[in-house]
Amino acid sequence: ARYLAPMARAPLLQLNSVSLTFGGNPVLDGVSLTVQSGDRIALVGRNGSGKSTLLKIAAGMIEPDSGTRFVQPGVTLRYLPQEPDLAGHADVTSYVLSGLAPGDDPHRARRLLEALGMTGDENPANISGGEARRAALVPPRLILYFEGDLGTGKTTLTRGVVALRGQRGHGCRAT
Repeated sequence: ARYLAPMARAPLLQLNSVSLTFGGNPVLDGVSLTVQSGDRIALVGRNGSGKSTLLKIAAGMIEPDSGTRFVQPGVTLRYLPQEPDLAGHADVTSYVLSGLAPGDDPHRARRLLEALGMTGDENPANISGGEARRAALVPPRLILYFEGDLGTGKTTLTRGVVALRGQRGHGCRAT
């Protein structure tokens, strides 16, 4: 009998040799990162060392000076900001639906909102910071966030993880 090695899986996210400078100062120099399904990754470093910049490059919010970024087709990747901006939305459902990627299921998004303890009818002007962060969790497949961004409201993260478990959600956390 011949042994066949398992086929390599395509990563959900891959950064290769990413570099970025701000004002002539190097922030990232040749950084590579690969995230596979099921990975939990911690980025550790001092303030100002480029952790949030790396996650913003991974999320496609900042373009690196050099290097490559690959996101597996069909993967919805989100950066969870400390203060999600729901301004201009009549309700939480409107905010969530505005952030859906092509192919995302709006019914799944509504089910996730319910699993997070929200109806979707909430007025953004009247919700707490924790509720805004919960709304921002819907419906990604890969979440990039800073633990410090969740403040003391560990309920937000716990509810988010419980709601996303079984939804093929994966997280990448920087601490």
